[in-house]
Amino acid sequence: MTPQRFQEVRSLFDRAVELPADQRDEWLRGEVGDDQALLREVRDLLAHDHSVTLIFPSIDRVAGTDPDASNRLRRSDLKLAMETTTKRGKHNGGLTGWLRNWLHILRHLSPSGHVALGMLIASLVLLTCALLVHRGLVTFRERLTTIALEQSIEANGAAVEFWLDREQARVIAWAGDPVLRRSIERLTALADQAGSDSPAMRLRQSADQDTLRARVSALAGPSIRYAVWDRRFITIADWSAEAIGVGDGVTPRGASLLAAVLDGLPKVAMLAEEDAITKDYPGQPGRPNLGHLVPVRADAGEGGDTGGDVIAALLIYDSASDRELERMIPFDRSEGGRAIYAFNSQALLLSESPHNDQLRKLGLIDPSPDSVSAKRIVLRDPGGDLTAGFRPSDPTDAWPLTKMARNATAKQGGMDVQGYRDYRGVSVVGAWRWLDRYEFGIATEIEKRAIKPSLAVLGLQLWSIIGVLVASLAATVYSLVALTRMRRQIDSRRRLGPYLVGRLIGEGGMGHVYEAQHELLKRPTAIKLLKPERVDDENLQRFTREARIAALLEHPASVTIFDYGTTPDGLFYLVMELLDGVTIDRLVQLQGPIEPARTVALIRQVCCSLREAHLKGLIHRDIKPQNIMVCSRGGEDDVVKVLDFGLAREIEPADAISLTAAGKVTGTPRYMAPERLSRSAPPSPAVDIYAVGCVVFFMLTGRDAIRGDSIEQVVHNVLDPSRQRPSEVTPRVIPKRLDDLVLACLSKEVNERPPSIEAVIDVLDAID
Repeated sequence: MTPQRFQEVRSLFDRAVELPADQRDEWLRGEVGDDQALLREVRDLLAHDHSVTLIFPSIDRVAGTDPDASNRLRRSDLKLAMETTTKRGKHNGGLTGWLRNWLHILRHLSPSGHVALGMLIASLVLLTCALLVHRGLVTFRERLTTIALEQSIEANGAAVEFWLDREQARVIAWAGDPVLRRSIERLTALADQAGSDSPAMRLRQSADQDTLRARVSALAGPSIRYAVWDRRFITIADWSAEAIGVGDGVTPRGASLLAAVLDGLPKVAMLAEEDAITKDYPGQPGRPNLGHLVPVRADAGEGGDTGGDVIAALLIYDSASDRELERMIPFDRSEGGRAIYAFNSQALLLSESPHNDQLRKLGLIDPSPDSVSAKRIVLRDPGGDLTAGFRPSDPTDAWPLTKMARNATAKQGGMDVQGYRDYRGVSVVGAWRWLDRYEFGIATEIEKRAIKPSLAVLGLQLWSIIGVLVASLAATVYSLVALTRMRRQIDSRRRLGPYLVGRLIGEGGMGHVYEAQHELLKRPTAIKLLKPERVDDENLQRFTREARIAALLEHPASVTIFDYGTTPDGLFYLVMELLDGVTIDRLVQLQGPIEPARTVALIRQVCCSLREAHLKGLIHRDIKPQNIMVCSRGGEDDVVKVLDFGLAREIEPADAISLTAAGKVTGTPRYMAPERLSRSAPPSPAVDIYAVGCVVFFMLTGRDAIRGDSIEQVVHNVLDPSRQRPSEVTPRVIPKRLDDLVLACLSKEVNERPPSIEAVIDVLDAID
């Protein structure tokens, strides 16, 4: 509908609506004469009793802070021609009609009826208040518990990490001691020597064993225990006077730890009795088993501990470290108090439980008074409260891990204030944290029965009830005022010609795109509106050209344009088919490079759309992944739609170079043919063929064929005669014909590319 037509319809409607209903049709027939289309337009408006509003002066970006901005069109945002329903007669639909019916009932109620209704409303309000207060108390209690658990786990976790970092730094410093390092260097060299005697014998008899033992004792104290392994995972020294493990290999667990250390990564080893690093070690590592494994580097002069190659791995552990760890993980011994403990990746308890007495009675640990739970209890859920008499039928090893242990050993920190069962089956709330660098976790748990509301919470309950009642009264008054205003408000439907406009679904450099529906046909469409700030002669021509050119194209892969026009305020719009899909660019972002078979199927549809355009004397000039959409249409997947014919133009003859040389080059540089940048030839179908090659390269490899960090670099690379095959930048197997086709399309010389888009289609059809 043109602006003049719109004004004519509006003028007739404004005059007809003031006449009695039985006189309107006769008056209209006399005014419109033989223009039956005009008569139908005005009759349609009168049938719905619409009043047409004017277009507001500007379109702003939909506010990102408004959560409903994507679902409604605001007058200050859109500059649309909107129509709203006013219904001068009776209107009984929607909220306004519902309110009117209730007011009618209230006017006819007796005084006793008003009292009964008031009591019913008051009861509902009080019930709602009670439910809200109860929920508020539960939420408040959960929040207090959350704060307590967060503070506990964060404070203890930070303290343990700080202490471990400090201890590790000390061991790393010891490993860099010149005397210790030179002793280890000589032992590694001795282990590599060939001879009649065994390496173990040579190592045990070496004087460097005594030197190393004395130096470690001087640096770390006489209670320190240690062991050293070379890069072949052979034990070359240990703390014992007999050097009983020297010359032995390592366990699989030990190899896993030592491999990381020999690569230069310090590790903290939380070793249980079965976790000895040296294979067939005759003695138990003993309790505790908290040790630091650090790399030993070859002497590289000053600061050699950081400059030389890693030649060995050094393990340092002692009983004082384990006692210090237990001291840093305290627990409340009161009934139902807070328990804090550490555990390894197998959910084995590494520190003492505050519930040892219960565990002895339940038979989970040895009943002797001095028995311990550390390194004896696996954090498993028995399925019920063992302290309350529950006895599971399955053996202990068949119990699943507790909820906390499952999450923590999966290296996921978390919290649960709703409640879960601990290793005794008691319902607890807790928080946990996995220390990934040190390969163990810590948890804090509180029994649910120990969490009780305080006097402060009871006071909060009273004030909550009062506050909710006041808020209910205020909300009631506000609702009555709001409902009164709603009666005067107009229907919220937005209209652009015969289209009802919905939510914003996209935005580009030229304009906004909205979901819409034809009011009578109920056909879903998309409406594209040109931004007011982009309204100039060039963009208006491009916008109009896109509509006219797209209307000429009939191929299913070309987007269908239903209508276009301008609003009375001069705002241009396009009405096109509504597409359900993603662009090639987004598809590659989501799924990575596309397999060759699918690439051929998709790009062939693009080429068929371009073939029709070329046959009609048109070139697209802006083929790129963002302008190709992959959709589902009519139950078929991978249906291609070529978008944005705004840069399309007619094919120019060879003598038209001078006419375009002074013009401005528009398009996307990474997908723009060299002749367009250099203006060495008039636009021809070859520019689309070049762009198709760029798009196929992107689909197969996930990267642009033309790259660059700046526009200057991109332009330079476009004009650079060198080019790459897709197979050169991706490990994917690409059919040779497809690889050759892309290379040919990317040629900088027009005459070296395929002669036509039809030739490209022929090659695609020949690819197996």
